[in-house]
Amino acid sequence: MAAACSATGAAGLLFLGTVGSSLPILETIEPGRFLDGVAFFLLPPAADATYRWLSGRKDRLAVAVGVLLVVAYPSLRNWALVVGPEGRGAFIVWDEDTGNESLPTEVTLLVQLLRTVTTPQARIMIEDADHLGKNQHAYGYTHLPALFPHVVGREFIGGPMECSRLAHHFVDFTSGRAFGREIDDFDDDELKVYLDLYNVGWIVAWSDVSRRNLDRRPFVRRLKTVGKYVLFEVDGVRSFGLDQPEIRVRAEPDKITVEGAVHERTVLKYHCMPGLRTEPPLPLACAEALDDPIGFIAVDNGKIADFTVLFDP
Repeated sequence: MAAACSATGAAGLLFLGTVGSSLPILETIEPGRFLDGVAFFLLPPAADATYRWLSGRKDRLAVAVGVLLVVAYPSLRNWALVVGPEGRGAFIVWDEDTGNESLPTEVTLLVQLLRTVTTPQARIMIEDADHLGKNQHAYGYTHLPALFPHVVGREFIGGPMECSRLAHHFVDFTSGRAFGREIDDFDDDELKVYLDLYNVGWIVAWSDVSRRNLDRRPFVRRLKTVGKYVLFEVDGVRSFGLDQPEIRVRAEPDKITVEGAVHERTVLKYHCMPGLRTEPPLPLACAEALDDPIGFIAVDNGKIADFTVLFDP
């Protein structure tokens, strides 16, 4: 009975974690978070199966469950089997590399550099690691790219957890891949158009392939190196409005303030989503651009130059 419950829980969470982004009720969250729960449900049967195997009862269940655990949760670095008073096994799981350590010095210096060199007029595209590949962490043993907007005070593109099946991950920059393709596959004109569309003014790269690629781009120049991280600056007009370099846009939680719009239809370089409205009330829709799968906020503002976009679900 216990094994059946564990298997049911693991199967349910595995389903949510892998295809949850296609379900309307889960499309705005991070379904990959459910995958940790899969490992939790797998631990009891895996412990029992391992005990059977170590006791000489080398049945197929032990092998099957052991393989399932490794496949579902490959990032487990260390584990120990503890035999309890009932003669059954239990797992103690830990990762000796994560511990309670501070951030690497070069990461702290990178944060300080980004605060100093960049401005709020454009985004920073930051290269994260491939969490299903050999480079699972690029900024210490953390998912720091998720916190960079807070600690640096800038808008970012890229990371974390690119492996989850969210359409928004199209704009990720991960281990030499950007906008759904290997960065080496872009010619200069293609890459420049994408960077302009998302108002990217700076790029942080750590992988060899990305650093070599960006070093040869005529519209990108290397600013500074901090350890393995290289900060590049992208030439071009800084603007969060599509084809409106004069526009002034300021984003904050649940609110985008627009001033000085010069077109009667204003397309902002922000993804659209359900629950958006404007003040004053104006027609709002999603505008397609390139092969972005989400679409951008488009407001039919007419002669109104100043307005606010609010997230009010």
